[in-house]
Amino acid sequence: MPGILKGVSRGLLAGVLALMIFCMLAAVLQLFTDVSDSLASALGVAIIAASVWVSAYVSTQICRTRGLIQGLICGSSAFFILFAASCIFGKFSFSESFAIKAAVCLISGAVGGIKGVNTKKTKL
Repeated sequence: MPGILKGVSRGLLAGVLALMIFCMLAAVLQLFTDVSDSLASALGVAIIAASVWVSAYVSTQICRTRGLIQGLICGSSAFFILFAASCIFGKFSFSESFAIKAAVCLISGAVGGIKGVNTKKTKL
């Protein structure tokens, strides 16, 4: 279990870094183009999915076992971080977007975990 904890913590760190990079790219996109509110919302969900995928992939590249479980752990951890941030910094409400973000985090985490454990180990 300590190996999985090490992998998940490093995976979450990689996911946070990926999230920051994707958010900067989205900010540049919104600066130079006229992005509608619905497109910005979809872009936010896509950014969350990509960063959770990176998190799960990195986690399973470190441990090389239990890809689905590690991916679900990374996805649920990322969702709980987003949930805590929305409770602290914004108005939280149980809505359709809450369920969509939860599903996106779990699905992209599971896919990233499965992909990471089934590919050759890369240098991280």
